[in-house]
Formats: sequence, C-alpha cells, structure tokens
Amino acid sequence: MSDPIAIETFDSIADIDPSVWNEVAPGHPMASHGWLLTLEQTCRAKLRPVYLLSSSNGRPCAATLCTFPDRTNTIYTPDHLFFGRFRPWLQALGMSLQPVTICNPLGAHGAHIGTAASLTARETAPHKEALVQALETIARERGSGLIFTALTDEERDVRALLDERRYRTGRDFATCALDIRWQSFDDYTAELGRKHPRMPRTIRNERNRVRKSGVRIERIEDARPHDAALHELGAHHMEARAGRPFPFEASFFPRLLENMQDSAHLFGAFQGTELAGFSLMVERNGVAVVYLMGLDPGRGRNDLLYFVLGYDEPIEEAIRRGFQTMQFGGTHYELKARRGCFTIPSDFRYRAPSPLRGALASAWIEVHTRWMDRKNRTAHRFQSPDRFQKPAAT
Repeated sequence: MSDPIAIETFDSIADIDPSVWNEVAPGHPMASHGWLLTLEQTCRAKLRPVYLLSSSNGRPCAATLCTFPDRTNTIYTPDHLFFGRFRPWLQALGMSLQPVTICNPLGAHGAHIGTAASLTARETAPHKEALVQALETIARERGSGLIFTALTDEERDVRALLDERRYRTGRDFATCALDIRWQSFDDYTAELGRKHPRMPRTIRNERNRVRKSGVRIERIEDARPHDAALHELGAHHMEARAGRPFPFEASFFPRLLENMQDSAHLFGAFQGTELAGFSLMVERNGVAVVYLMGLDPGRGRNDLLYFVLGYDEPIEEAIRRGFQTMQFGGTHYELKARRGCFTIPSDFRYRAPSPLRGALASAWIEVHTRWMDRKNRTAHRFQSPDRFQKPAAT
C-alpha cells in the first residue's frame, strides 16, 4: 500500500521555505524561489499565483504552480499564443481563452511539475497525478480553463498523463537552446567556424567594434544606482521588439539581484558613465536563460551591441561558469542557429471549463496548429542539427 499523499497550497512563495521549494520545484530558473518571489514583488500584471507542494509522511516530494492572470498585454498569455497579432480585435469580439489557469512559470519552457531528485519515476508518478488533479480542482473552482503551455519532449510523463485525462493538444512556440561544451569562448567560436566559416570573424569584429566605440561591458552587481535607466531601456526594447509594455516595476532589477544572488547575471554596457544597454541572464541547476535586454533607442535597430550583449557576453560567462545549457527564447531561429543554437519544439495541453467552450476550442486549436506549423517551419529546420562534439580529453 502506497503512502498517503498530502497536497498543500500557498498563495505566496514567501510562505514556503526556499530550500524546501527549490528541492522539489522544476529545475528551470523561472521556477526558482528567488525568481517567483521577484515576480510577486515587481510584476505589473496580476498573476494571482498558487503554489502546490505534494508530500508523503511529511516529506516534500513534488511541486508545481499556476497563475490566473487578468486579460492583459503586459505579459504573454494564452491569448497571445492562440490569436497572435489578431488578439486585440478578436478579444474585442469576445473571443478569449480567459478566464484560464496557467501551469507554467512566467518565462519558462518545460517547467511544469518538479520532483525530489532522490525519488524514482515510479515513486513520483502518483504525486504528479495528485498535483494535476489539484490544479484541475483550482481551475474548476475558478470557473476557468486549465492550460499547460510549453511542454517539451523531456516531460513525456506529464504529456502522457494529460493525454490520458483527455486534454486537447496544440502547438506552442519552439525555443532556441545552446549546449555548453567548450572550455573557453575561443573554443566555442573555433568550433562554430566548422559549420559557419564566417562566424568566428563576425563575432570577433562585432566585439572589437563595440570596444573601439568606447563602450565597455561590465557585470552590474548593484542595480540600485541604475534602476531607472535599466527600466527605461527595457521598456523601449520590449515595446520595439514585442509590442508590449515592460512587465516589471523599476525595482525589478535590484529585487532580482537580491533574491537570486549569484544566479542572476546582469551585464551593463556603459558609454562613459551612461548606461547604453543591458542584458539579463538567470541560471539554476546548470540551465541559463537570457531573458531580458535593453538598448539605447538612439543606437539603431542593427547596432552590434545587440549581439555582444544578447549573445557573446552571456555565452562567455556561461562557458566560464561551466553551465550546461542556455536558452534564448523563440524567433530569429536562423540567426541563433548560426551561433550554434538548436530548437526545442513544444506544445500545450488545454482543458476547457465547459463542453461548449471545449468544442469551440477544438476547432480553433486545429486552425491554430496548422498556422503554428507554418510559422515554425524555419525552426523545424534546426530541430535536430549536427550537434557540436565535445573535444576529446587530452
């Protein structure tokens, strides 16, 4: 007879001990206690999170979380995924997945249910099922649908569980990743040149030209003197690139560095004493995510500083620290492939709050999946590329 399972729910991550949460939470940086605490403190959207811990005999064994955001353009929601550029007009006509409960931390990819590392797959299976049932209860009590976004191949057991429970399946965006296999940045560019012969020189030139322009790249350890400038640069970049307002308050950067400590890496580009740009990388368990960027709008859309801040500096830091994998988000697949990235495809699972909405969702999901397959066509070309081989030990 298996041990009884107890599910605890919390409305704030601050009510959970960081060591307890991080031991059983999904391994993605965006599922870490520090990141989630920063979201609660600084996110401009009302996320209304619920955190769930599954335990046996008083021992935490698994964890997940969900959010219940308002209909907003401040953060990326399922309506953005489903309707794309037509979202404002379709929402005006009353078309929306919301209210919807979302299982996936903001900014994460493949981070739905975490388990204690000491447990086997057989031991964790009942905890995962209990957590899914608890999420369904939360969604039902809210009168909302339930969606698991950005499910990856590494979560086959979660996918299978949701399929058994008759969730509807659709396509999500692929994300770009880079396996870290080198001892130095020079090793990385040399290996890159075997497949893309011009890239080593391109990277060397862009770094030299940025340096000769008088810009210096520094790690920002204390964001408080720069919080207003960081927020302004991030807001401009988000509006220009994504058409959305910056989702965080100005206190986001100081709070994040405080909450995540050495797991948050903030790179600043300084022209004299002025901050001309920044990039933010967060890391956990060897997985690093380049999450935010900001550039002085006066520098132009194709300024080389974009590549130095967005790719070169984070990659060099990841190699130096011995990280295993980096994630760079979706889109710009060919550009990222030339820098060694491959794509990780993903999909979603959705349960509607009523049979009628389920039938309507099924029809739209079929159309949406066909549209996403066309949109992801470029990404699919880089799904299984020739991976760089780690140099043999000498």
